[in-house]
Amino acid sequence: MISGTQIDLELPPSAGSDAISSHPPQTLQELLEVLQKREFVQKGQLGMLRSTAEHLSSHLAKSPSHISIGELVDAATGFNTYLQDRRLKRNSVRSYLNYLRILLQMAKQCGWTQESTPIVEAWDHILTGLQATFPSCRGIVRYAVLKGKTPATFTEVDLGDWFNRMISAGRSYKSLMNVRREFRRFIFQSGLGAQMPGLCDFDTLNWPTVML
Repeated sequence: MISGTQIDLELPPSAGSDAISSHPPQTLQELLEVLQKREFVQKGQLGMLRSTAEHLSSHLAKSPSHISIGELVDAATGFNTYLQDRRLKRNSVRSYLNYLRILLQMAKQCGWTQESTPIVEAWDHILTGLQATFPSCRGIVRYAVLKGKTPATFTEVDLGDWFNRMISAGRSYKSLMNVRREFRRFIFQSGLGAQMPGLCDFDTLNWPTVML
């Protein structure tokens, strides 16, 4: 069974997809080191991948050795804002965003997958439901997984941290308010509130029940 989290990681195959490492990279630094040794990465392409990694490191305020591959999955929105704030040309922004996608694709070709941990499995039914009803809310679940939070331990503080992180990444306050409202709507109108005791149902409108 493929979980909603795994679905988001599906990328189209390309040349060199058979180059699977026996020790898949887990960090951006490890990925760069693997790619440097692999013949299917062109020299010019490797230079752009390194440049993209440098920008990602600056954006996330971490060295590549401390940036997990999983963090790159949701990095595009904030990375786009970061690049625009540096007043790069539109084509350059598009190029770096494309190379972020290529980094993820290369990681998968090198054998990286998002592990099916107990935390991922605990969110699977919620993520599947969001995929069908409110897909814009999936980022909240992915953020919870990165923080090591299960539905039972996810609280208002965590939801607020996600909100503030997205604001810092340049997301619209209005759109984030809507996403947060939809997330609550799904959880409580689906009868999942008991599984998330740390979350409050602040909304009082009588929405129709969401069916899983």
